[in-house]
Amino acid sequence: MPGTVGRVPTPTTPAGEATGSDAAGVVPGPGWAGTALGPRQGWDPAVRAVVDLVLASPVPMAFAYGEDLLLLYNDGYAALIGDRHPAAMGRPAAEVFADSWHEPGVGDVLTRAYRHGESFLDREAVLPHDQRRPDARQQAAFTRGHSPVRDGAGRVVGVLTIAAETSQVTEQLQSLGEFAAALAGTLTLDDVARVTLRYALASFDADRVAFGVDEGAGWRMVRRVRGELLDEADERLPPLWRRSPADAAGPLVAAARSGVPQYVGDGQPLREIAADRHDQKVRALAAQPLRTSALRGALTVGHHRTHSWSAAERALLAASAELVGQAAERARRFETQHGTAQLLQRSMLPARLPDLPGCASPPGTIPASTATPRAATSTTRSCCPPGSSASSSATWPATTSRPPPGWARSGRRCARWR
Repeated sequence: MPGTVGRVPTPTTPAGEATGSDAAGVVPGPGWAGTALGPRQGWDPAVRAVVDLVLASPVPMAFAYGEDLLLLYNDGYAALIGDRHPAAMGRPAAEVFADSWHEPGVGDVLTRAYRHGESFLDREAVLPHDQRRPDARQQAAFTRGHSPVRDGAGRVVGVLTIAAETSQVTEQLQSLGEFAAALAGTLTLDDVARVTLRYALASFDADRVAFGVDEGAGWRMVRRVRGELLDEADERLPPLWRRSPADAAGPLVAAARSGVPQYVGDGQPLREIAADRHDQKVRALAAQPLRTSALRGALTVGHHRTHSWSAAERALLAASAELVGQAAERARRFETQHGTAQLLQRSMLPARLPDLPGCASPPGTIPASTATPRAATSTTRSCCPPGSSASSSATWPATTSRPPPGWARSGRRCARWR
């Protein structure tokens, strides 16, 4: 469709003739005779050049001409103004935007550019958005530039407006702050992975995201794909890590080793290491190293369709990876310190506990899980109430805070004396 990014402009044709552009098709060629512009053949060459530029440009642009600031615009701008198109073509801007014309940053900047010949750049302007669009938001953020247009004699005859919607970038920056706050509350690598994968899927609208760290003897990786149904209980479970050898290949490991990000816009970046159809369908992939001094790792974001990685996306991914790296480094220190504390705690226990009436020593201690530092280690004896004895049997459920009646903490059951 003309007016989209990437279209190669074709030689311009007179306004009012068929150009293949929806907006250009609304330009009333002969009808301009009744407006301030007049018939096209009488237009100033500078004005004609501006009109041709607007209609051929893939960027949203509008030209407001004369004292009444009559609007002429292209397809990109028509998409921004929504249901005001096509009635807005050739009408005064004050009538088209009557509901917001007197608000700061709307009518006043156009008027000033025309009256005083001043250019104006409005960054992150928040304007009402067309609610009929499928991706409509309550409010949309734009960066707009207004420049006076002069005729061959140097007189200001209109204002050229170029607009670019930046709502997505603004929302991504806001989500980055929320992401940093969520990472600040993590303790373990499990926590870091859970928060990171959830954020990356949503913020980059990705089909597959992965996170991995180097553990010396190998790599520890975890991924999530679009469409996984996870409820609140699933979110609290430890992620399913996959272990890979130290000489593993793939974009994630390559980026972590080299410290250099990798971007693939169209291809099969996971073909050599694909584990299933989700990996095989990835065509575009970005791999960003974590850039920490004490930990090697990387974050990858993938799409099932071709994707051009813009400078804004690369900057956002780099900032996200830096936050993940800091959180992962803190989590690694926490897990190391927690493991040391557990070892110290076990070393302080006596080699042999004294024999007590009605108590039986456990057959052995339960090793603590290094992957889940919160796992408790049971070294208590199984003591039975008077009138019963300890017998080895099934273990008591670990999900309860205390053994049910007739059970002992060491996994031995108390059998009542008959």
